[in-house]
Amino acid sequence: MFDDIRPYADAEVRPILNRLIKDPELLQAVRGLLFQRWPVTLSKWLDPLIVLFLRWQLRNVHSVDALQSVIEKYLIHAVDTSTSGFSVSGLENVPRDRACLFIGNHRDIVLDPAFMSHALKRSGIETCRVAIGDNLLSKQFVAELMRLNKCFIVKRSASGPRQLLKRYQQLSQFIQHSIVQDKCSIWIAQREGRAKNGDDRTEAAIIKMIHMAGKKQGLDLNDYLAQLVIVPVSISYEYDPCDVLKARELHTKAKHGDYEKQEHEDISSIARGVSGQKGRVHLSFCAPIHTHEEWQQATLSADQIAAMIDQQIHRYYRLHSSNIAAYKEQGGVVSSRVMQEVFGPEAKLDLIERRTNEFRDRLQQLPAEYSEFLLAMYATPVSNHLSVRGDDVQ
Repeated sequence: MFDDIRPYADAEVRPILNRLIKDPELLQAVRGLLFQRWPVTLSKWLDPLIVLFLRWQLRNVHSVDALQSVIEKYLIHAVDTSTSGFSVSGLENVPRDRACLFIGNHRDIVLDPAFMSHALKRSGIETCRVAIGDNLLSKQFVAELMRLNKCFIVKRSASGPRQLLKRYQQLSQFIQHSIVQDKCSIWIAQREGRAKNGDDRTEAAIIKMIHMAGKKQGLDLNDYLAQLVIVPVSISYEYDPCDVLKARELHTKAKHGDYEKQEHEDISSIARGVSGQKGRVHLSFCAPIHTHEEWQQATLSADQIAAMIDQQIHRYYRLHSSNIAAYKEQGGVVSSRVMQEVFGPEAKLDLIERRTNEFRDRLQQLPAEYSEFLLAMYATPVSNHLSVRGDDVQ
């Protein structure tokens, strides 16, 4: 029933790895990462070495968990080399006695769920299955690697309304099956695609899709979602390695009404996101939404539930110096309390000035027509955060 979208099982891991190790496109990708400064003419000499390297790295991998342990080493290396620190809050909100449905804001194609899995694994909590759009799977080796790493496929393309409805029903049933039967948590983005403009908003259509399986069984929206235990997740990056690319796309859409991605552009964004400098990164696990008073007091619609998730994501979004600098560039004002939260209890002026200048330098390197879009990208989370807090709006 789910064979075309589900993650691979342990029994499938070794045969797929044996095939992937010799895949020419995978070898080319690894060569590009490890030997990008070497002449292309040396590839015929490098590929056999890469095959040996991969065989050695994966020699003891016979299960999904074993593969994730290998990947974890590279993720830790990426955290160490491309961030100024990774912090986590709210782990006490994650149920340890049952699976749940994580709904998160979406800034980076791979790193959002990867950082979350890293936080869960580090805390002794089982990692979750991750929803990933089929637009990212243009290369077969990427699709297989993703499915080996607990990813399941969200089929976005459809030939008509009936086929689209059928795919959403299958996706909803898989989410229910994973959480209820397999006892395995799910991560899904709050919307289709990344929030390139920095405005994290949950699509009510996502909530309705999740409810399809419950609705078919005659279950009320609120009761069904309470059974799945929705935990909002808010991730923030001090700097987005893909911010210029996102600003260019937003500018192109604003000017021409459309933006056509280049072939395999999403794959390039993945590589840039993983290796690019991100500054500080923070991940917040919010309390399950069915535990909030608002949930207990009334029967809520999909739009109201989406708004509840947004409130949690905005409230617990950890602001960074880049956000404050962009907000102030737009003429915004924040309280001293917020400044202390971002820059430390003493909020020293020299630190604030240095961090602000870092952002301005980044801004000045952009083509002028991109600036307003990049500013909004970093400033909007401040507006959203302050609007939820209320007490610090000035």
